[in-house]
Amino acid sequence: MPLFSLHEKLNTAEKILERINTTEDCNKYGLTINYSEALDIKSIISILRNGEDAHTVCVNIKNFFELFKIDIVESNNRCYIIKPNLKSAHKFENEPWYADLCLLLESGYCTPAKEHLDPIANACCELSFRVSYRNYFGLDYIVSCAEYDHCSLKRYDCLAYFLEKAKSELTELSQDCTWKAPKPGVLKEWSDAAFRYERLHQMLDEIYHYHRDFENIVKVYIGTISGYESGVTKTENAYTYINHVDFAVAFTESSYSSLKDNIILNIDHKLGIEWLVNPYYDEERHRRYDEGESTLLRAYVDRINVIRRLEWVEKRYSPDRYGESEQLMK
Repeated sequence: MPLFSLHEKLNTAEKILERINTTEDCNKYGLTINYSEALDIKSIISILRNGEDAHTVCVNIKNFFELFKIDIVESNNRCYIIKPNLKSAHKFENEPWYADLCLLLESGYCTPAKEHLDPIANACCELSFRVSYRNYFGLDYIVSCAEYDHCSLKRYDCLAYFLEKAKSELTELSQDCTWKAPKPGVLKEWSDAAFRYERLHQMLDEIYHYHRDFENIVKVYIGTISGYESGVTKTENAYTYINHVDFAVAFTESSYSSLKDNIILNIDHKLGIEWLVNPYYDEERHRRYDEGESTLLRAYVDRINVIRRLEWVEKRYSPDRYGESEQLMK
């Protein structure tokens, strides 16, 4: 029996034991309403976790453990031997990391010294016990994991979790489902939730993902071009081109806020000439401003930080906007 399976079974048995408080419950698990019987089971669970055999003459206790498919052998003197099948772990008892291994088997995690990480992981492989490394607050853990447990929350998962929380807050604080106005008296709370929602949307966009209009993965920035550096080609017919762009990310920089989040991006050669060397960007930005339209840009950036496409953002985020990308890189 794999070690992890045994400890899962013992944990389940212990939880069920704590919930048994009626005659019907007892009948279901072959027990009687007997305080000493419950104490005996708890004692046996503790013994099994230590990798030792346990003995009982009580048929009820034997039946209880059999329900969880824990190995039981009947001896000649009508005594039942409950076996943990953990003896193979004892071959490591002379190792300096044995105490950590026992903690891992018992609790599902341990924090060994760095030089003991690999030996413990190798020992667990021998014991058919799946583990992985994790790091929390600067400490290296070894953590038990199931077969399909990838053992970490990806950046996308964390942001998506908090995005859902922000959506719930906005729904609760808004006058209606459009989120366009707060309920009376909660403007500060509503604006905080709205800011978090917009920021989280942008952060999700800034994770590389597949987009229907591109062959390769891209990430998306929303904001404005606050500056750029140009150069001149060293060719026979020299001309100006854009070397890089200073992009001011929206929702973190504005005339009403001291927050700044500027990033340096390269730009496609022809795109830079079309938008910036030619006066298109400045002229269109001023026109849109005068007519009350959005002056925000959506920049699609490839894996080497080159802007491959620019487009004007016609409206800000709305509750049903997200999902424009075909598949996010998780």
